[in-house]
Amino acid sequence: MPPALVTRETDVQRPSRVAGFVVTTLALATFGPYLWESIRTEQAAVYGLFLLMLPLVFSRFRPQGGLRFFIPWTLYIVIATLGVIAPSAGEMPYEAGSFLGGMDNVLAPLALMFLIWSVVPEHDAERLLKRFAKIVAVAMAVNGAIAVLSTRVDVAAFMRPFWASEDSTTTADLAAQLGRYSGIFNLPSEAGALYGVAGLGAIYAWNNRPVLVALLVTLMTLGGLISVSKVFIFGGLPAIVLYWFWSQRGGRKVAAIFGLVLIALGVLQSGVFAEWTGANYLGRLFVTSGNQGFLELYSAGRFDTDSTFTTVIGQVLAYNPLTGVGAAGWKMPYDGAVAEALIVGGVIGLLLLGFVTAAMFTLPRGLDKSGQWFAFMLAVVTVAGSAGFSPLTANRISTVTWVMITLLVLVARDRRHRAQHEAAARGTSDRTLDSRTRPQLVAPAS
Repeated sequence: MPPALVTRETDVQRPSRVAGFVVTTLALATFGPYLWESIRTEQAAVYGLFLLMLPLVFSRFRPQGGLRFFIPWTLYIVIATLGVIAPSAGEMPYEAGSFLGGMDNVLAPLALMFLIWSVVPEHDAERLLKRFAKIVAVAMAVNGAIAVLSTRVDVAAFMRPFWASEDSTTTADLAAQLGRYSGIFNLPSEAGALYGVAGLGAIYAWNNRPVLVALLVTLMTLGGLISVSKVFIFGGLPAIVLYWFWSQRGGRKVAAIFGLVLIALGVLQSGVFAEWTGANYLGRLFVTSGNQGFLELYSAGRFDTDSTFTTVIGQVLAYNPLTGVGAAGWKMPYDGAVAEALIVGGVIGLLLLGFVTAAMFTLPRGLDKSGQWFAFMLAVVTVAGSAGFSPLTANRISTVTWVMITLLVLVARDRRHRAQHEAAARGTSDRTLDSRTRPQLVAPAS
């Protein structure tokens, strides 16, 4: 083999190995426990890898195709920082939250954009996206099994290192009192959103293995139902079913229907609901009482005039409507991405977050059919999750979502470049053929 060819192949393989290590580490670290104080395994992996790969970031960062995410998110960070270094003169109505925690929420996505768009070669992006999706799918299936086990055995002592860094009452503890179990996740809504994303990822990565997908999605469905997450029940689960059916062709639709039947039978025959104390809580999601309307039932009263959601929005608009209070925010539940964006960045921050969310619906452009459905449903689940929390900034789910976004950008870029090269090659071939078949003029003999 010519030396030049060996060199080129080595250059291609080396960044692919590095990229594989980065993507695999991010996927595994997302499901790790707290390491020390408030530092999670996920944070150590994101910032540790970013620092380790800094030379590559400086030399190979290429955000082409992803500027619609990179620019507004960078501006969102600027606004969030501005609220801290130049706060409003008025007195805040609530106690300030954690500055470091707030900055982590907005900086981690930026670090992932720098990392993925510097380390991952675009020709390898689709393979690594499927690897990432497989790891997430298996991890969430295991988490679903843990949730099922929690209905019969008290596993709180083993899960606590994943919920918080200190031995105190967590949201997961309070939810467990209602029979809602979320495995390693502290928030049921976060678990529900990630069940949805993981189910979509399983279909995308194992599109030709319906039985395996059925097994994984069955465990995720059980976990999503046991967490009683409205994000999963009314967002993630319908998205999984639609994507699985629409991504199949011809005879594979029969296999998809068979897989869906397996899921339904697995859920019904599991016997988990017979002794589950949260079954009544789940049932209340489908029954209205008194004058309670659909919106009030499924929003848990978030839009009532005296709810925490509406009260917080009113307070931040009165305090500093333009740029909010900064990354630290307030020490209280926000009950949705809209409230969080308004508190962190005011109306400007909300517009920027809205722009990023809307940009997710442009991800399907340039992908194949299965990729288009996957990208679209990922955006749908993100919007559905935004009704209860912020999937683009919350622990664990934000890392998974942003890695998928950045890799999808690279997959689309690679397909676009391949199409351009093929078109150029066809054009060159046509010109060569034309020159060979063109009749030659012969000078007459004198």
